[in-house]
Amino acid sequence: MKNYIFYSTILCAFTEALSLNIGFDLKFFYFVVFINFIILVSFNKVVYTKGLLIFHCLVLFSGLFSCVFGYNKFGYFFVQFFFLLLIPTYYNSFFNFFKDRFKDIASLYCKICFILAVIGFLKLPHDISIGRSFESLLLEPAHYCTIVLPAYFITLKDKSYPRYYFIIIMFSIIVSGSSLGFLGLGLSLILMLKKISFTRVILPIIGVTLIGTFVYFNFAPFKLRVDDTVNSMVSGDLSKANLSTYALLSNFYVSAKSFSSNPIIGNGIGSHVYSRELYLSKIEGIEVFESMNSEDLNAKDAGSLFSRVMSELGLMGLLGIFIYISKFYVKNLDEKSSIN
Repeated sequence: MKNYIFYSTILCAFTEALSLNIGFDLKFFYFVVFINFIILVSFNKVVYTKGLLIFHCLVLFSGLFSCVFGYNKFGYFFVQFFFLLLIPTYYNSFFNFFKDRFKDIASLYCKICFILAVIGFLKLPHDISIGRSFESLLLEPAHYCTIVLPAYFITLKDKSYPRYYFIIIMFSIIVSGSSLGFLGLGLSLILMLKKISFTRVILPIIGVTLIGTFVYFNFAPFKLRVDDTVNSMVSGDLSKANLSTYALLSNFYVSAKSFSSNPIIGNGIGSHVYSRELYLSKIEGIEVFESMNSEDLNAKDAGSLFSRVMSELGLMGLLGIFIYISKFYVKNLDEKSSIN
């Protein structure tokens, strides 16, 4: 049973494509986590910390406040809150349960990401033939990059992994053409720093700039997204934007409007969909995407974590992200970190 929990928990992180929309996305991932959570309860291995309690209390307060004052709806909020209660508690308990096997967890995760990258290259000719790009077995290039970027960073930084691991994963991210992937590769140069100094900061910035310039002039999809994003931001008109740019900017526009209406605690978890109903029609060029039935692209997740947190949790949520990153970022792989 212990081995089942170990392997199923890691593998289910790669099952995003297995989902059913019933008003919200019911994912296979949720079933695995729920079943495994019950098993940990039966083993008396569930760990709930003070940090999780503070997080859940703040989210609950924000959500109830937004529902009472009409920014949100109780049904969708409680569905979101249930999963925010379940999933962090489960993973905190999982890592505590396997606290002596963290290296094994990271190793299996990185091996799966490497296999995904290889599969992606093998099926790339077929994907190109049907008008798609590098996404391996996942939903889209951006989602693929979200899943494998941590593995790229781990295998780059930890010399115990074969060097071809991070090389293959890195090239898969580049071939995906995902702007998110390129941003992650750039940030990895800065995150590699062990000590901060003028030279150590300037050199990665120069490196990121040179890489970004090369990618911009040699990868048409990336150039298109950058150009469309800049032009749309300057003109305030999304009518000529590509779908990726539209998803990013329309959600950011709605998030900014939502933030301005309730900047401290946001409009509550799950409220971004309803904020779009209030503000989306005010975006110039929206009619182009309405004609394609694409106006609600990435509506539920706001297109990015930053936009969603800004919209739904306000300044409280944004500060929480930076505090979390600052507290739990592992500067060296031989340092141990604990959640409290």
